[in-house]
Amino acid sequence: MTVLHAVLTTGVFIVLVAVYAGSDALVIGFQDTEDIYRIIIPLVAMIGYFGGNLIFKKQLDAIDPKASLKSILSRYFSASIVKYAFIEGAAIISIIAFSRINNVFYLVISVLLLLYLWSQRPTKKKVMSDLKLNRDYEELFMKDEETLP
Repeated sequence: MTVLHAVLTTGVFIVLVAVYAGSDALVIGFQDTEDIYRIIIPLVAMIGYFGGNLIFKKQLDAIDPKASLKSILSRYFSASIVKYAFIEGAAIISIIAFSRINNVFYLVISVLLLLYLWSQRPTKKKVMSDLKLNRDYEELFMKDEETLP
């Protein structure tokens, strides 16, 4: 799961750097009053952030705490992928807007989403906190590296 998260985060970072390096003059402010992106991009960023978290929490709530640890971790893995996809998608859309308009506002949103995606990296402590594992599962999870899907 850590590798997948690293690949997603690195991919967004590489695209962001490539688009930034290829941009011409940066635009600060909104001179173009017809710029539809200034409404769409913040909306997409909020959907990526809040929507990803909402779906993640709903999927975690649906996990049966009496299921096997492997099953619980598999469901956690799936929920995490959905959350990462929401954040990554919003960041990529913001990068696309930046590539078209060169407005720093969209670049900042992309960077903030990228930083948030990076902060969501899965650690054992975070997984245990998110899943609220019982004591037996916590011990098994901490002991066995192979329990992760």
